[in-house]
Amino acid sequence: MKCQLCGYENPDENDICRFCGSILSQNDNKTSKNMKLAMILSLFFPGFSYFYLKQWHKGILFFLLIPIFFILYALISLCYNMICYIDASFVALLLLITYFLLYVLQVYDIYIQTNLFTDN
Repeated sequence: MKCQLCGYENPDENDICRFCGSILSQNDNKTSKNMKLAMILSLFFPGFSYFYLKQWHKGILFFLLIPIFFILYALISLCYNMICYIDASFVALLLLITYFLLYVLQVYDIYIQTNLFTDN
């Protein structure tokens, strides 16, 4: 039985997905998700599309990663500023690149997850 949440192929006797831990009998009752709505949410409101797909753990993780990276880069810049001079614009550029990479990965993941919902 294929898990509609993660796409992992489980043996038919399993009630729980071996990969993501979701209940397989509940996967059969899921309705297909609107691809356009999921992509609009992921493009304009990053992270909210995970809540639309009922993947709460990924949505919360996405919202927690942004402040964690901000604090991490602030600490790194503070430590390196004591040792050698680093411009604040360099740290801002690192933060912007990290956020952009998270944004692109989130849009791609939403595309894949929405396809899993609409395939079966």
